[in-house]
Amino acid sequence: AGADIDEFGQLKNIDEAVALVRRGWDAFNQLEATPYPTLALVRGFCLGGGMELALACRYCVVVDEPATRLGLPEVMLGIVPGWGGIRRLPRLIGAPAALDLLLSGKTIDARRAKKLGLADECVPPRVMENAARGVLFAHPTLRRAPFPLSLSLAGPIRPIIAAQARKQVEKRARREHYPAPYAILDIWGSSCRND
Repeated sequence: AGADIDEFGQLKNIDEAVALVRRGWDAFNQLEATPYPTLALVRGFCLGGGMELALACRYCVVVDEPATRLGLPEVMLGIVPGWGGIRRLPRLIGAPAALDLLLSGKTIDARRAKKLGLADECVPPRVMENAARGVLFAHPTLRRAPFPLSLSLAGPIRPIIAAQARKQVEKRARREHYPAPYAILDIWGSSCRND
C-alpha cells in the first residue's frame, strides 16, 4: 500500500516531519543507487509511499487483476509525494502523463501502468513470481520515457509544460486554498534540473 497517514498526526513539530521525509528520501535514493537489481512486484494497492518505493526499484512487474492500483494520491490529502516520486515518475513516463497523475491523485490499473511505461511487465497472478524472476534474469534496459516523451523533460520544453499544467491547476483551485498541486509543480521544476 503506502505510508500510514495516521502517523502524520503523531508528528509533534516540523522537525519531526522533516526527519520523516528525509529518512524516506535517503532510503529510496539508496535503493535506487544500489548496484544490485531491485524489483517491485505489485499486486494490490501501490499508492503513495508504496508507489515511491516501486519507482525507486530498477524493475517493476504488476499483476493484472482488478485490485491492482498504482498512484500518488498525496495531492488529495493536501501534501506532496516526499520520497522522490515527483522526480522519478516523469523520467519513466514523461512529464505530461506524470503531471496528470501527480496533480490529480488518480490511480491507474496494471495494464495502464504497463502501457505508460511504469511497469516492465503486466502478468496474471499465476505467473507473477516466474515473471519477476524472468525480468531479473533478463536484465531489460532501464525503464525510461521513450524518446518523444523524454523531450518533455528537456530544458526548453519543461517551462512550456509547466505553464500549461499550472493553467489547468489554476482553473480548479487557487494556491492559497489548495497549495499542494502548486508545490508539486514547483518541486518538479526545480528537482528535474538535476536529472
